[in-house]
Amino acid sequence: MDSHFLFKFHFSLALYMTGIIWLVQMIHYPLFKLVNEDKFCDYHKYHIQKTSVVIAIPMILEMLSGLYLIASDSNYRNNFIFLSAYILLVFIWFITFFVSVPRHNVLAKGFNELAVNTLISTNWGRTVAWTLRAIILFNLLS
Repeated sequence: MDSHFLFKFHFSLALYMTGIIWLVQMIHYPLFKLVNEDKFCDYHKYHIQKTSVVIAIPMILEMLSGLYLIASDSNYRNNFIFLSAYILLVFIWFITFFVSVPRHNVLAKGFNELAVNTLISTNWGRTVAWTLRAIILFNLLS
């Protein structure tokens, strides 16, 4: 596979996810506080179903395309800047699965202000990391 094309694909996924995470940070998570408690479980379930479709596949493809570039091309494997961007992606996945997903599991049972506040505050880590990834990868684009 052409590494330059795959890098462009990887960069496109990072840009896409950067836009998505800003939408989640600025709109979706704060909206949790505005939903009536009697409708919250339905709202949250709908949120998870719909956003998972938009987020899961690009996240997986972003991770796999970066891993493939590292494994198959020494230009990426030996590039400290690319590896730094990939480490940010690992950080994003860590926050996603060890912080965000458990908070969503709490919210699946009903509104919990602490869980919502934790999602909002810890999601800044993902938001900043994806933004930095997009900037770093843009600078590697040639």
